[in-house]
Amino acid sequence: MHYAVHKNNSNLKIRFIISSKSGKDDQADDLERAINKAFAEAGCESPNIVITQHEAHITEAASEWAERFGSEGLVYICGGDGALNECASALYQTECSMGLIPTGTGNDFAKTLYNTRYESEILDKVIKASTKPHLRKIDLIEINNEEICVNALSLGFDTIILEGAYGVLNKWPKLGKVAYLISVFKNLFARKNFNYKYSFFNNDGKEYSGKIKASVAVMANGQFYGSGFRPTPNAKLDDGLANLLFGENIKASDVIKLASKYKKGTHLSHPKIHSFEFNRGYIESLDGDVMGNIDGRIFQSQRIEFRVLEKQLSFAFLDI
Repeated sequence: MHYAVHKNNSNLKIRFIISSKSGKDDQADDLERAINKAFAEAGCESPNIVITQHEAHITEAASEWAERFGSEGLVYICGGDGALNECASALYQTECSMGLIPTGTGNDFAKTLYNTRYESEILDKVIKASTKPHLRKIDLIEINNEEICVNALSLGFDTIILEGAYGVLNKWPKLGKVAYLISVFKNLFARKNFNYKYSFFNNDGKEYSGKIKASVAVMANGQFYGSGFRPTPNAKLDDGLANLLFGENIKASDVIKLASKYKKGTHLSHPKIHSFEFNRGYIESLDGDVMGNIDGRIFQSQRIEFRVLEKQLSFAFLDI
């Protein structure tokens, strides 16, 4: 068995987990060759590489590495936001670090992590830089005391869009990000607004509470979601706070007017947009169960309790 070693991280034992479900095509073989080439050119030993073969394989491979190497372990997940969440869920209560090679469809967390909207264009640079990681702890959001969110949780209309995009991708996998745009137009006149009550606190202990009719409710650690939309442009990964955004009483005409600004992250001054920072709280639907998603995984729930887990996960930051 070979472990990747770099002169600045001589104790790190590095594993790459390649999610076979991520990306437009089967990238596993190409990725494996690119990773081995990058480590060879950097003077490192060939890293350990696992290509997922079955459900929960990411969890198994990450947990096994953490158990074997603890704080000396580093797991790079090659995939999208769903694979990222699965890997982080396996590691955040261990001392093992993790990193991200963005090979999914949306790759929204990578846009914040690498400060670019064009993460697919820097993939080669990310792979080369993975030989020289800088470890830093990031925040997570705990949901209902049982699972975590790494990038973003959202409720309502945008999850309807996401579900529609998944349906398009199931039929035409090669459409990639275009599937999200198709779903927006298909669902333009679907129900957009849901009734919520909420209560949350910031780091000063100040409480914000009330009721709102909103089409979008987003709780985010990162800045991007939905394949490139930027609901929370001020979010930081390690400030002990998450960002909360409500889009109040949005109509079809508002969607058309706001779409470009929402994509760019220049929407916060709009009178129907309400943005806050929080470290704990809850949102409850007054309409019964509402559809939501955590890092792209769709669920239904009536009440969401959340709190920020400050600097909970050791993460690999790369110079690209």
